[in-house]
Amino acid sequence: MARGLYLLAVIRFILAFSFSVSWPFIPLYLSDRGLSPFGVGLFLTSAGLFGTLTRPFVGAFSDRVGRVKLIRLLLYYRSAVLFATFLFLLRDAPLWGFFLLIFLIVLGFSSFIPIADSYVAEASDRDHRVVGFGLIRLAINGGFALGSFTASFLLRYGYAALFLLSSALVFVAASLSLLLKENHRASFRLGKFQLSLPDVRFVLFAVASMSIFIISSQLINNFSIYANRFLGIEKRLIAYLFTLNGTLILIFQIPATALARRIGYVPSVLLGVLGWAVAFAITYLASSYPHLVAAVVFMTVSEILVVPVIIASASNRAPTGRMGAYMGFWSTFQGLGYTFGPAWGGFLLDTFNRLAWPIMALQSLLTGLALTLLRDRRKG
Repeated sequence: MARGLYLLAVIRFILAFSFSVSWPFIPLYLSDRGLSPFGVGLFLTSAGLFGTLTRPFVGAFSDRVGRVKLIRLLLYYRSAVLFATFLFLLRDAPLWGFFLLIFLIVLGFSSFIPIADSYVAEASDRDHRVVGFGLIRLAINGGFALGSFTASFLLRYGYAALFLLSSALVFVAASLSLLLKENHRASFRLGKFQLSLPDVRFVLFAVASMSIFIISSQLINNFSIYANRFLGIEKRLIAYLFTLNGTLILIFQIPATALARRIGYVPSVLLGVLGWAVAFAITYLASSYPHLVAAVVFMTVSEILVVPVIIASASNRAPTGRMGAYMGFWSTFQGLGYTFGPAWGGFLLDTFNRLAWPIMALQSLLTGLALTLLRDRRKG
């Protein structure tokens, strides 16, 4: 793996630290402002949709101009918008202004993802991409754990303090990106910008992948609302659940990645979706904080097994010179999963209350079946 991958891992660690300091508490902030679970989900879904739909264009554009320049630009932009959000929260301004700022944050975040994933794929050979993406997941979740733990103390100073720290951290990451260099394996196509659809099987794989991220997004969004509103768990203890998730990934991501590389795509996917189904069943039956801890453990196992394998499988299917276009297209459905996840989970909670969790358990199992049928035939 290229040396730049390790620097990108550090940058992703800092960005995840920044993300988990502020973003997981946006649903709670909106809930405090009087929005229902479905209203919160619809708010975040609306804000994220446009940003997600830019991913194939940004990915294809990075095939032409390179990854690093766009990475730097997007990180400095994101730091500035987060600082503006801090100023907004100081004044507790109307929600339409907050909506606009979240829209801008998601636009920058969504555009960054396919470019960064393309960089990782080009920094690793095909046989080690699961390891490369596993390293990135380790960095991301290490930052997530540290950020959630930090946020549990900063919450006493209000939501504005969370976004101030978040902005400063992204600025540090943007400055470190000045040291990044393009990978020698990268193949950029000079000339006219072109955007075309991948093959049909890849499109179906991307659509099935979307459901994985709808499922995994429930931990950050509706799980926290459910724990607070339905079970009466205080916000400080909810922050510790996020910390637990990140800490477990820090400990087990490398062994889990090694296991996934050894057993292959299909067993990894099936074990992962089964873990989510068990986690949602525990949440349905939960009556106390230890039950939620157990659910987070199963969600974590699923995340560390499935996510690197799915991303690596997407990158392995990209033709030479079109890594950014393919990853941008696939990442659109990853983003749509995270975008529609809050609204979907919020709708289920509003409509079915606790029965939302068995419904999502069934969704997890059906998603695993679809991804198994759509495995990369070149890998058996």
